[in-house]
Amino acid sequence: MEAKRWETPDDLAGINDPFQLAQAGRRMRDRILKGHLTAGVKLMDPETTWIGPRVILEPDVHLHPNVQVWGNSVIESGATIGSHSILRNALVRQGAELVAFCCVTDSEVGSGSRVGPFACLRDNTRLSPRALVGKFVETKNSVIGQESKVPHLSYIGDAIIGKETNIGAGTITCNYDGERKNPTRIGDHCFIGSDTMLVAPVTLHDECFTAAGSTITEDVPRGALAVGRARQRNIEGWARRKGAVPRKEED
Repeated sequence: MEAKRWETPDDLAGINDPFQLAQAGRRMRDRILKGHLTAGVKLMDPETTWIGPRVILEPDVHLHPNVQVWGNSVIESGATIGSHSILRNALVRQGAELVAFCCVTDSEVGSGSRVGPFACLRDNTRLSPRALVGKFVETKNSVIGQESKVPHLSYIGDAIIGKETNIGAGTITCNYDGERKNPTRIGDHCFIGSDTMLVAPVTLHDECFTAAGSTITEDVPRGALAVGRARQRNIEGWARRKGAVPRKEED
């Protein structure tokens, strides 16, 4: 028998309960973070940052507090990941920014793109360079074209969006018919009005517009304006006859 001196006693620590498992996980976390910090990654608060062992972070990546990066994620140089964001198997290209509270799973964020806050990209979403996915937006299995924008409050699923297209607030791709998921295709230089329902399968060709509040069930030709609203009818005096006039609030 021969005794050997081990320079890092933590390597030999036993794990017999959840508390010791958590201690071992934190020690491993600290080693991983140290390796990234010495390689030029900027961590604003290492105490609240978690990075998995297979993650690749290039120099000059900036992670804000309470960020988690897992799986086979790759974050390229110059990218910024905002606080409380969680990434798993994500590819974040050079110079992209996740503002805060973003969830990116099995998806790619293009170079110079901006995501969030409170955005969810999942299931093979791909943002082209300089795209925008903004506040309270969810995307699934979709491509957002170069310099296209989905600024807020939208769901984009099973869709392909061309370049320099604007998706208005409240737009939804109605991709599920009860049996299968159907595709939506939107061309280049389109303007989708707020609160548009796109009932898939449907194609909107280049340079087309939809009126706000429309439900689109048929393809829209290039350069056309699609209007899918019910006609508004105003019934004069209805509120007073029904006794529904709002009362003045008391102080």
